[in-house]
Amino acid sequence: LPTIKYPKVLKQSGLASGKWVKICYNSEEASLFSSAYFSDVWIPHKKLIVEDFLVWREVSAFAFIDTISETFKIFTTATDHKAESDGWQWDMTWWMGTFSPAIVSEKLQKNIEMMFQNVLHWLKDSWLHYTWPLFAGLMVDENDAFNILEFNARFWDPETQSMLPRMQTSLYDLMLKNAEGNLHRVDEIRFSSQKAVTVVLADPWYPRIWTHTGSIITWLHELPQDVKVFHMGTKKWEDGSILVNGWRVLALTSVAETYKEAQKKVYSALQIIRFWDDIPKYRTDIWSFAVENEKALIIN
Repeated sequence: LPTIKYPKVLKQSGLASGKWVKICYNSEEASLFSSAYFSDVWIPHKKLIVEDFLVWREVSAFAFIDTISETFKIFTTATDHKAESDGWQWDMTWWMGTFSPAIVSEKLQKNIEMMFQNVLHWLKDSWLHYTWPLFAGLMVDENDAFNILEFNARFWDPETQSMLPRMQTSLYDLMLKNAEGNLHRVDEIRFSSQKAVTVVLADPWYPRIWTHTGSIITWLHELPQDVKVFHMGTKKWEDGSILVNGWRVLALTSVAETYKEAQKKVYSALQIIRFWDDIPKYRTDIWSFAVENEKALIIN
């Protein structure tokens, strides 16, 4: 790949699950990554794609779509962090943390609503029956213009761990009416004005090797009650002990009046957790962009 302009993103075709994705700054890095990818015997039907590198910020936008009643309802937003360590220059993973709501200006909010309106019209024009949440992964620039990276016909686990603790409307009632084609009967979906920060605790060697399978997770019982714990890569032993059973092991979520307060609560809580005697891997900057730009936020 010596003739293309760098940086570029090399990615496994299809759902890469955050693994075979690499930001390459020169042809040497691209060549090394490509060689490792095509020599991996565990990857069937190998196909690598080259994408533009977008130095913007991520916004995960959600809406409920109902083609029966020709209605859509805007949900809330979140910002995902996919690099394995602080910043964005590291290897990509599935995700390492989120905060909600994302920093969304009035202009951006209107553009997001227009996007979902266009999606609803396209579904209707295509005679497609759709009564479910829709996720849009956006990369937003400094002028609030955005590229759409993906649509997913589902909620997404990292974002929901930050979004749902802020939700004040009944999720059950919302999803039931959506599934029945009665989304137009739903009032405005309400969220608290509070902010949520979610941080992932992963195996210390994630995403390269998995070394702590079966290690006891200590001090979980000491966590404050207002810090929510989501289990992803754990299993329960016969004596009640919680063991490591995956790369991304736990996610901790805190909710507070400001991002900074939520950050302080969640990072204070995770300091005590150990995988046997080892410190879990986590990012320390999940909240930093939100704190710096909180004044630009419109609550949604």
